[in-house]
Amino acid sequence: MDPLDRLRLFAGLVGCRSFAEAGRQMGVPRAQVSRAVQELELALSVRLVHRSTRAMHLTERGEAVAERAATILRHVDALQDVTAPADVPCGELRVAAPRNLGERAIVPILSAFAARYPDVRLRLTLRDRPVRLVEEGFDLAIRVVELEDSELIARRLLRCRVVLCASPGYLRRAGAPQAVADLAEHRCVVDTNYRMGSRWRFRSGATRRAVTVDPVLTCNSPEAVRRWLLDGHGVGFSNTIHIGDDLRAGRLVPVLPDSPVDARASVWAVTPSRRLVSAAVRALMAQLPGAIQARYPYDTTLEPPDPGQILV
Repeated sequence: MDPLDRLRLFAGLVGCRSFAEAGRQMGVPRAQVSRAVQELELALSVRLVHRSTRAMHLTERGEAVAERAATILRHVDALQDVTAPADVPCGELRVAAPRNLGERAIVPILSAFAARYPDVRLRLTLRDRPVRLVEEGFDLAIRVVELEDSELIARRLLRCRVVLCASPGYLRRAGAPQAVADLAEHRCVVDTNYRMGSRWRFRSGATRRAVTVDPVLTCNSPEAVRRWLLDGHGVGFSNTIHIGDDLRAGRLVPVLPDSPVDARASVWAVTPSRRLVSAAVRALMAQLPGAIQARYPYDTTLEPPDPGQILV
């Protein structure tokens, strides 16, 4: 097997932490991924992974090799630009995005991008947990988060509103909270992607309030939180990327609209470094802001319904 193919399959395994999933995402049999890792271990004379029937874990040396492999693959991919004009996108472009946003927005955006730049080989991974760009060999990732400081290069594509809400059915049964303190008596759903956890903070002008809730359901998947809210399991908050359509349609209703959640969320495009940025990455980065904003106009068009209507 070609040494670069081994490195690519190993990098895919690092990202998925599963031989079967790595094979599925890279379009090869599971056995081929396993063979690539075995050949790489033999060539380097080190054990890279601990294997078991249920899980795969990188060894300490495996972690180091994964980081070096990602760097090598980025350099190899960047070399493809040398044989083409500097402003012509070509070669492989690996992109990661959250599943919900990816399926609804990134897939059609990349479809248009692929039609415009047929010499670019797109590799899209949809995954709710954030990918490790350098270690897993991604060129660009889309994130919907309160972005923490990091060494990554980030460009904001869209600001989102974070909205506390519930289904009309839940509010009919439990009553609508009239004050922040009332939330302590309600069933609550928590999205753990927000750092505040179960200590919810709110603001009204210069006034800040907080309440500790006892969540009945907790998850790190925004889509799961959305589903639980729609099913009437309680009160929770999410951003307009995930629940904008539901708010506009009345399937979810804002709660305590005069005391907004003290949280921020934005859609970011993140790249590992300013160095060796390919023409394909530059072209996609130029296209993303306008395309994302055109698909998510909620922050300028969404008007909270009259709170008095929610108990009808």
